[in-house]
Formats: sequence, C-alpha cells, structure tokens
Amino acid sequence: MQPYIFPYIGYFCLLNYVDNFVFYDDVGFIKQGWINRNRININEAAFQFTIPLKRKTINGSIKEVEILDLGRFKEKFEKSLLTSYNDCPFFDVGKSYVSRILSINTKSISRLAYESVILAKKILDIDTKIYFASKDFSYTSGIERSDRLIKIAHELKCNVYVNIIGGKDLYDKKYFSKNSVDLVFLKPNLQKYKQYKSTKFIEGLSIIDLLMNLSVKDIKKQLNLFTLE
Repeated sequence: MQPYIFPYIGYFCLLNYVDNFVFYDDVGFIKQGWINRNRININEAAFQFTIPLKRKTINGSIKEVEILDLGRFKEKFEKSLLTSYNDCPFFDVGKSYVSRILSINTKSISRLAYESVILAKKILDIDTKIYFASKDFSYTSGIERSDRLIKIAHELKCNVYVNIIGGKDLYDKKYFSKNSVDLVFLKPNLQKYKQYKSTKFIEGLSIIDLLMNLSVKDIKKQLNLFTLE
C-alpha cells in the first residue's frame, strides 16, 4: 500500500490482518489521493485537510515529494483540532499522536505518512512486519505492476497478496493464481461509534477521529471487522 497520512480504520484492518506489509513508496505520486490528505470532523461535517506540497516535486515518486512549510500547517491544524475535539474523552491521546507526527523534522511526505501509520500501529499493538519498496525491493522497480507484486510476495515467501477492496478493478485473480499467489480483497465493515460534539455519525474519517473518541481497546475491536473477497 502507498503510505497515507493519518489513514482511516480500514487501512489498519489491512495492516493488522497481514503478516508482512510493504509501503509502496517508490511508485508515482497520485494527485488528489490520500497520501497528503484526509478527513476529520469539523462542525458535524467531514472536513478534508491537505498538507501542502512543493509543486515542483509532485511529478516524481512518492518518496521524492516534499512538504511545503510543515510548521505552518501544524500550527493551524492543531488549532482546528482543539476547537473541534477538545471535549472528546480521549483528546489528549489524539492530540499527542498528531503532535508527535507533525513535529518530525522532515520535508518528505512519504516519511511523514508512514510514520503516522507506524505510530498508530504501535498504539494499537499491531505486530505486522514492515518493509519499504524503495529500500527492501528496489530491484523490482520497473517490473509490470502485477508481476512486481507477485515477485515481492515470492521474495517474502508469501502465497497470498491482500489488497483493499478499492483495488479490485486493478488486478486479475486468475493471473495471480497462475503465478502461485492467491489474490484477496479486504472490505472493511465500518462501524458507527460515538462522535462527541456531533449529532450525526460521519463515516470513514481519519484514525485521528477514532483516537479522539474511543479508547484504544475499543478501536482494536474494529480491526477485525471486515470481509474478504
């Protein structure tokens, strides 16, 4: 999976389910994607925040894309969180999580995104092993998309490749099967939970929203709420 900033719970369902997780950080950056943006609850509506990037870098691979003035974004974003979530029961947990990530001294959106995943992984006690395509499988770069995934699976001695349901139109199960890899799609079953300061439930928000509203114990219960296709 590409590294996403503060991803939603479905990302962590996938991370928790698999034995090995590869950050696909050396593929092309997708504009208008989830690498540098996500959603939180502001005034009972899904507000999409975006970490600004240097325009001259966004045509490269994810790991080459640079952030534009992270400090300024951090200041404004933390004020928004204070206004929107200050009465939530686990505000200190969520605030600390966000602050630790946005305080990282880096210009790399790739690093900021994968660190946001790794820290949440630690908070949620997920023990999946992490790899980076750019470092651990750089020799597979340039191979056709499906063949590269199959090659990485073979290198890790895995016989199942799991993707989020959104990738269903990208890959052919028969092709993977011919190459001794079963292709499985994970579909998160998003559950409603109490969102404080909100009279209606807003689905699919960033992990930030869950950390503000739920205990770690209750968030962990959601990690196994999915179906496989």
